[in-house]
Amino acid sequence: QKFLLCKVALGRTELVSKQKSKSTITLKRNIEYDSVKIFDMDTRDDGDDDDELVIFDSHLALPLFIITLE
Repeated sequence: QKFLLCKVALGRTELVSKQKSKSTITLKRNIEYDSVKIFDMDTRDDGDDDDELVIFDSHLALPLFIITLE
């Protein structure tokens, strides 16, 4: 297994809540934002970070390391 560890610049982030009953969210890029943070309203305050971050441009991610597990 290999993992790519990156440093990511989120820029201006739009917050989007995810309903627990929905399994997918269709994202349309809002030109005012560089990224989107999708969070679950039900688990927001319990300390469990299940949030998803989406960046729209690959130049915002800088690959640093390839981690190989054997």
